[in-house]
Amino acid sequence: MRGSGYRVLLPQQWRVTRGVRTVSARPAGSAAAAGALVSVTVFRLAQRVDTARWREIVQELDTRMEQLAAREDGEVAVSATVDVSGSDARSYEIHRQAAPDERLVYLFRGKREYQLFCRLADVSARDACDRVVASFTIS
Repeated sequence: MRGSGYRVLLPQQWRVTRGVRTVSARPAGSAAAAGALVSVTVFRLAQRVDTARWREIVQELDTRMEQLAAREDGEVAVSATVDVSGSDARSYEIHRQAAPDERLVYLFRGKREYQLFCRLADVSARDACDRVVASFTIS
């Protein structure tokens, strides 16, 4: 799957949809009904993100993700700094009682923010999400 300045690998049977800032993919067939989804959204920022302020960025993201999880009647079950495309990124997994779990990964590069989103509806969606995060490359 290719988007504006990036590419990722998906399982072949997943169908891609393109929007203005977002490229998303869902499994074809019956698995699609389960709600599995992966997407990448690119935001242009007014200023470059100063990665020397990474601790402050992490604190801000952690606070906002806790707020988001609470609004969705869930909890942040996992939060970690991970390597994505050779840069530090922040990854969160939100677990909810009445809906599939979600993973969000935030990567900042220059004046761009990349948000990788996964709806973890089943094991194949979790595997696809792992593949998207591991293969994400800025081109």
